[in-house]
Amino acid sequence: MKKKEIVFERQFSALEGLQEERLTRYIITTNPGAESILYGIELEETDQWGVRRAAMEPLSDSREQVALLITFLYEQAVGLTSFRDVLSDRV
Repeated sequence: MKKKEIVFERQFSALEGLQEERLTRYIITTNPGAESILYGIELEETDQWGVRRAAMEPLSDSREQVALLITFLYEQAVGLTSFRDVLSDRV
């Protein structure tokens, strides 16, 4: 059964003409595989229109590697629409 762990949350303010208010959650997913545990990343954004999610799984059997990637996404404030492109350059 897949588990989710929220690692980071980032609150974005509404800045007129620049961005809407939203909350982005950076989540590590855990999927027990046949031979090992597989880890992935899910981003969840909540704004005035509701909740949207996107995931890349599985990424690795190393939780440490996935933790580094999710920290990078958080520190760079990478959002839901571009995180797959950013990760595809890193993995």
